[in-house]
Amino acid sequence: YKVKAGAFLATAAGFGLLAGFGGAVAAAKKQDPRHFDAGMVGIDPAASKAAHQARLLHESGASLATRALGYGTLYAFAGCGVLFFSVWKLMGVNNLSEFR
Repeated sequence: YKVKAGAFLATAAGFGLLAGFGGAVAAAKKQDPRHFDAGMVGIDPAASKAAHQARLLHESGASLATRALGYGTLYAFAGCGVLFFSVWKLMGVNNLSEFR
């Protein structure tokens, strides 16, 4: 039973993560499709120096979404960790069996 429950939770979390990341990428593309596509495809190497500077100025949509996903994951883990630790300390338990 525990393995099935764990598999279910992992699958649900995976689908949620995939939907969230896909939504973030879609929102980034909807906000500025020209720069998003330039970041995904890249700018022609034979382009002028001004185009190269513009490429350095604007972050691609995929790297922006990846960075946002990383920060969001960090904040979620840290926030949940602080919440669970504070509940643990407020309840005054010493081990997991007392917590149950």
